[in-house]
Amino acid sequence: PIYALEGAVAVAGTAMQWLRDNLQLATSATKLAHLAQSTQGDNGGVYFVPAFNGLFAPHWDASARGSIYGLTSYATKAHLCRAALEAVAFQLDDLLSSFDIRPKLLKVDGGMTVNADLLQFCADIMQITVMKPKKS
Repeated sequence: PIYALEGAVAVAGTAMQWLRDNLQLATSATKLAHLAQSTQGDNGGVYFVPAFNGLFAPHWDASARGSIYGLTSYATKAHLCRAALEAVAFQLDDLLSSFDIRPKLLKVDGGMTVNADLLQFCADIMQITVMKPKKS
């Protein structure tokens, strides 16, 4: 038999839109990604919890609210962008950790999959192969 496990990170793209539109850190998602990439994998100790409408799977806490931790005078908007991308990966890792088995392959889709740094960070922290669809 073949089984599928499915879960969603509900605010991945929304977090990037919030950085772009509400904080006006950049004028496009591409520019946000470039800012994040400019840190060379260093989040500056900044962590972002994009729980704008609570936490979804696997926590299911509607009362949770978004938070930014680790801000110092060293932190830049690039660190915040990196932290937001890392938050997506951490949410995916939480989701996968809630399953009774750990898959060896994670198939991803959606707009954020154009960000190679995000996919590599996912693969690194989850110790899993991440695969996105080939362009047709």
